[in-house]
Amino acid sequence: MREPDRNENGWFGAVARTMSDGLLVMDADARIVFVNEAIRAIFGYEPDELVGESAARLFADGEEHAPPAALSRLPGTPDASSNGNRFEVSGVRADGARILLEVTYGRVRQGGERFFTALLRDISERQRTDSRLRLQARLLDAVGEAIIATDPAGRILYWNAGAERLYGWRSEEVVGRPVEEVTPTEMSRPQAREIMGRLREGESWTGEFMVRDRTGRAFPVLVTDSPVLDDEAGLIGIIGASMEITDRKRAEEAQRFLAEAGRLLASSLDHEVTLGRVSRLAVPMLGDWCVVHLLENDRPMAVAHCTPGRRDEDTDDLEAVLTGTDGLLAQVLPSTDPVRLGPGHPACTEDTQARLRELKIRELLVVPLQIRGEPLGVMTFGRPGGGQPYGVEDLRLAHELAGRAASAIDNARLYRDAEESDRAKTDFLAVVSHELRTPLNAITGYAELLTGGVSGPLNDKQRGQIERIGVSARHLAHLIDEILTYARMEGGRDTLEPALTDVGETVRDAVSVLRPAADGKGLELSIDAATHGPELVTDPGKLRQIVMNLVSNAVKYTDEGHVRVAIRQLEDGIELTVKDSGVGIPTEEQERIFEPFRQVQAPNTRTVGGTGLGLSVSRRLVQVLGGRISVESTPGTGSTFTVWLPKDPPDGR
Repeated sequence: MREPDRNENGWFGAVARTMSDGLLVMDADARIVFVNEAIRAIFGYEPDELVGESAARLFADGEEHAPPAALSRLPGTPDASSNGNRFEVSGVRADGARILLEVTYGRVRQGGERFFTALLRDISERQRTDSRLRLQARLLDAVGEAIIATDPAGRILYWNAGAERLYGWRSEEVVGRPVEEVTPTEMSRPQAREIMGRLREGESWTGEFMVRDRTGRAFPVLVTDSPVLDDEAGLIGIIGASMEITDRKRAEEAQRFLAEAGRLLASSLDHEVTLGRVSRLAVPMLGDWCVVHLLENDRPMAVAHCTPGRRDEDTDDLEAVLTGTDGLLAQVLPSTDPVRLGPGHPACTEDTQARLRELKIRELLVVPLQIRGEPLGVMTFGRPGGGQPYGVEDLRLAHELAGRAASAIDNARLYRDAEESDRAKTDFLAVVSHELRTPLNAITGYAELLTGGVSGPLNDKQRGQIERIGVSARHLAHLIDEILTYARMEGGRDTLEPALTDVGETVRDAVSVLRPAADGKGLELSIDAATHGPELVTDPGKLRQIVMNLVSNAVKYTDEGHVRVAIRQLEDGIELTVKDSGVGIPTEEQERIFEPFRQVQAPNTRTVGGTGLGLSVSRRLVQVLGGRISVESTPGTGSTFTVWLPKDPPDGR
């Protein structure tokens, strides 16, 4: 076996020694006649071990591109291009480990003999690197977000599948191009400088801005830019992750819209006023038109509308389309769900469609107003001719708005009904009380005449009976006064008549009227106050009634012990307390006792009389005087009512 002349002109040996790739020289039978030093690093063999061996031992069994099979397919001319002679082949190291080789074959002639060369490069690490990169690329492609890598100048280095889906550009179309060319934004220069400044400091940046895709569609994105730094903390790249947030922004806008609508609907109990405000809010969120109809005697009556930029004639024409003869609303109102009215809907005849086109309306959205299954009316929205048709989210938002509007209408009507009921009750109480006072005055008057002996002398038994009639009549008169006071206050007919008042004198006068009732039960009724004063600018009549109500209440619910009234002057007014040793009030009832017709004892078990209006009237009178009232009580021990009144009445007189 003859070797090629390796020393001819000295070039062969010099080249072979300096090559980083492995070099094999084989004869026609694929036996190795020469190897260079680089073979040792690739296969782990000493070069001399391989000379004379078949080159096949360096390759895996069955490799079609390994010698000797590969040599037989080489081109016949020595100067043929080597591009078609380069293959990837599995090699076998001396320790049995598999490696991936890139092999380039060649052929030469020397002295009439044929020799073959094989240039070998270990590409196992490159394959592993490529494999890792492919895996990373697949992972980044699997991420739902768009991932874009750029150099510090903004030229695109990487563009994943998510970026292709979001922006419409293929990776091969954009790599190497400035990112602002393919994802133009509305970002200002100061904002761009701020972002780059943070990235150069090694900080990430997250924010929102508008971008455009390949078609020119503008949409909001949430972007996080992260820096890629070298070992010296220099910025060498930027990785940006972006995702479209149109749905999120629309949801946030819808929530703000509904919150504002809720605020407007709760701002007044006049539903026509609030519906007018809501209709203005709905434009342009749900259309360029918004009309609200409520059912009156089963007929839709317009109560609010917002049609900015339209002529009054246009509004009248739309109303005719909606509620005129064979109007659209009459045909769709039985529906409990939103209805889109446009071309193709059975209710939209050719004539109706023509009339809507004249009004430049592409589509109507009719949303019923109903509560507890009962129809109240309908909200109608209109989109202009060039606008988008109503989608699922639009229907959901309109339905939610209509539900809130219906609740507001229902609440307003319930409040109106309650007011009318209260007014009727108050008027009834006033009339009845007034009518009761007339015969009561007669009873009291005749009792006084009999007691005075006008009709002749009375014996002791008769006098006692007449006095009991008088006591009962005065008690009934007090009850009637309570009812009349309550009726006046409920009807807003009570007025404030302030005057300089000796509080002590007023309190003693009121207590003196109730002393017989306290003495009759054996109770100690005392007053802790100066002989004169303190003085206060207030309504003396109302103050007297407050004292009588509180003391009467204390005597009523105290069977033994005491009722003590005290007056204390403060810097900002006076404090009046009425303390008893009576039955007391449970904690859960201490606020309810100030409600009209409320008593501590249940109606079917109570042992004391009264209307249940005393404390309610007292609190209202205290409020009219600009003061406040509170109670502290322990069941079985007693109660203390405290009234604070200011130095001056509320209006400053």
